[in-house]
Amino acid sequence: MGRRRQYAPLRVYLNNRLVGHLNKEPSGAIYFGYDETWLSWDQAFPVSLSLPLREDAYRGEPVAAVFENLLPDSDALRRRVAEKVGARGTDAYSLLEEIGHDCVGALQFITGDIEPDIDSTKIEGEPVDEAAIEKILCNLAQAPLGLDRDDEFRISVAGAQEKTALLHHDGQWLKPHGTTPTTHLFKTQIGQLPNGIDLSNSVENEYYCLKLFEAFGLPANKAEIQTFGET
Repeated sequence: MGRRRQYAPLRVYLNNRLVGHLNKEPSGAIYFGYDETWLSWDQAFPVSLSLPLREDAYRGEPVAAVFENLLPDSDALRRRVAEKVGARGTDAYSLLEEIGHDCVGALQFITGDIEPDIDSTKIEGEPVDEAAIEKILCNLAQAPLGLDRDDEFRISVAGAQEKTALLHHDGQWLKPHGTTPTTHLFKTQIGQLPNGIDLSNSVENEYYCLKLFEAFGLPANKAEIQTFGET
């Protein structure tokens, strides 16, 4: 009988501070526990209201519900992401192990000897011009989230729509490397769905909805409609 696969804990950071560890057992079950240094911090808060601060680790469904929500919704998209980056599976642990360097809510999932840079002003990334951004956006179906196995760019963005994210710094767009975070989310037109629904104006529709929320005094993300080449 072969040996059961072992999984190293993923260290979970927020703003370069260790929050806790996400673990996967040989059986496939996952669990999450807060680090004692985080629990002893007077400004500590939970990563989710579903996982209140406590010393005992959380197991099973609550953990899966929280961390699965950091990843793409579509099973097909998850499979493409896993194949592109060489992940061991499409579950939360396996994908976050490979693409969890930059997640919604500023969480970072770090493996091995990698350490988040304690200098929050240090920026590492590859400059990308308009033509390069157009290529990234046009290739999202083949390179989901803009990821590539041989690239240092590693992000995770939730939702069903194909999208990516980049860093804007000193007037320049960059594909961040290592644990350098992104600043902007890029969404393209959804287009025609297989069921016949036409979402060719999805960008304009989302922009309008955000502006409508803003006009009613509701909190809304800042958004712009930009064109890169023909995209």
